[in-house]
Amino acid sequence: MRMSEKYSTPTAYLWSIMTTILGFFTLEQWVAVMGIVCTIGTFFINVYYRKKEYKLKERQYEDTEKNIDGNGR
Repeated sequence: MRMSEKYSTPTAYLWSIMTTILGFFTLEQWVAVMGIVCTIGTFFINVYYRKKEYKLKERQYEDTEKNIDGNGR
């Protein structure tokens, strides 16, 4: 088996599978699917960063309480 055949055959199979998958939907359907996927992704990214922000504010609040009570520095 020549070196070029070693890489060209899997590439040809990959592209045939991709063409089949991409041809399954129309362009409008792909746009709708990508919009849904991006919306869901944005939701989870926002949830992740809101949790981080909440934990940071909670820690700042606890530090402020310690300093007011005199238990801090």
